[in-house]
Amino acid sequence: MPQFASKRRVGHSADEMFDLVADVERYPEFVPLCTALKVRQRIPKDDGTEVIVADMTVSFKLIRESFTSKVTLDRPNLRILVEYLQGPFSRLQNRWTFQPRGETSCDVGFFIAYEFKSRMLAMLKIFGSTRRLADLCLRYPVFAGQAFLEGPSQVLAEAARDLTALTGGVGGPDALYNALSPIKNRADIAIAVAEISGQWTTAEATAARTDLAERIVDTALAWLIRVSISRGELPITLDDACAKGVFALAGGD
Repeated sequence: MPQFASKRRVGHSADEMFDLVADVERYPEFVPLCTALKVRQRIPKDDGTEVIVADMTVSFKLIRESFTSKVTLDRPNLRILVEYLQGPFSRLQNRWTFQPRGETSCDVGFFIAYEFKSRMLAMLKIFGSTRRLADLCLRYPVFAGQAFLEGPSQVLAEAARDLTALTGGVGGPDALYNALSPIKNRADIAIAVAEISGQWTTAEATAARTDLAERIVDTALAWLIRVSISRGELPITLDDACAKGVFALAGGD
């Protein structure tokens, strides 16, 4: 089951941060993808806690889903617990903690573990994760579909095969870019889908990205060396060993 935990120190008091998270009616104003929230019940308890039952709606383009949860606001202990009741998840656990660190700061702890009932809802999460990934999925819907239906390992195996097929590629930098770009985009989508949906850990996704980058660099170097040899820019013969001893230096801002 995918899960995420984080703790951040912020320049606001624990009470202020508790009030911010507890104000669920205002979630549509600042929570990504949240378009509506309706409180069904508010139940004050004798121990100082309050229980809220609420319906939350999330939307992205044509996808729209609602789910119901039970929220326990534990002000005496500065904790908020969210329990899933009904909707598109098969399970959901979420909690917030607020630890005072002086009058004007606190440590905010956040934990969530979840699993969607359908792949469609997993795709919704992917669309809401990063703008680049969402744009890639919308630009290459077939690649996104392959990532879900075939799985990341199969997609990456196909990408490796396609990179190998470029060993005889010819043309300048533009031709190289046009050949590599769809392979990289397809693999990027597959790796991101695997990581965000919980199929792969962050370590596994990082290893896959590193391997992909190394394969792409090797393919690009071999391509450019062949072009330089064919143009007479390098005084060596064009054979399988022509790239031995060649290395690249790369840098960025």
